[in-house]
Amino acid sequence: MLPRPTRQSYNVPAGRHDWLLRPTGEKDWQSGSVFYPYGTDGRGQYLLHHGMDIVNPMGTPVLAVADGEIIFAGSDDTQAIGPQTHFYGNVIILKPDRTLGDYPIFCLYGHLSRIDVTAGQRVQAGQVIGAVGMSGIAMGPHLHFEVRFAQNDYYHSVNPELWIVPLPGLGNIAGRVLDRQGRELENHPIAVYRIQQPDKVWREAFTYIQAEGIGPDPAWGENFVIGDVWAGTYILKTKVDGQWLSATVTVPDGETVFVVLQPASP
Repeated sequence: MLPRPTRQSYNVPAGRHDWLLRPTGEKDWQSGSVFYPYGTDGRGQYLLHHGMDIVNPMGTPVLAVADGEIIFAGSDDTQAIGPQTHFYGNVIILKPDRTLGDYPIFCLYGHLSRIDVTAGQRVQAGQVIGAVGMSGIAMGPHLHFEVRFAQNDYYHSVNPELWIVPLPGLGNIAGRVLDRQGRELENHPIAVYRIQQPDKVWREAFTYIQAEGIGPDPAWGENFVIGDVWAGTYILKTKVDGQWLSATVTVPDGETVFVVLQPASP
């Protein structure tokens, strides 16, 4: 276990800020990959993920998630938008008008097949700004959607699932997994069960890998998110310091619930 990289503390309102639209339309797939969410590496198969991947066919329209200004639109062949050039391929970065407290956010769309906007252009929420592709480093057509907080760089990412509006009938589970001393555990497995089938694992999640550029949301302080779950009751189980922990959580429609899993001090 490594100490979490130091991040500046931000004075922001606590709680929900899920006011971004989904970056793909209602007729297209709108949820991120369950296998490869923010802050994970797909069980060691992929690069550490700074956003969410939304899989759709090549050419599927992508949408502005908020009113704002396009501050970058083009290829990353010569300018590194990620950790290196030729990484995100065709990229759009939108700076929404709305902020969190006094801090701006930046929304990145990566691996596009088409770009329909230019830098400096004003856009409205829901406007088509490009299309799904697989440019840059990508395995199959999908949209990489990334939210950057306070600064527009690769090392200020936050989990986009806490920023996008919940889909009808769905919500999120966010939380922290800690050891007895209160230290965050990285890449730590969490088994998720639906209350209707308490003996069958429904989904497996992992806490964030601790690395530069991956960190908690300034308003939530989480180290894991289980996004787009159906409204209902779930059981979360994990083993910490040799002790099995369990928490039962009920997710209301359109809400994010927060849970802490930590063994009691001896």
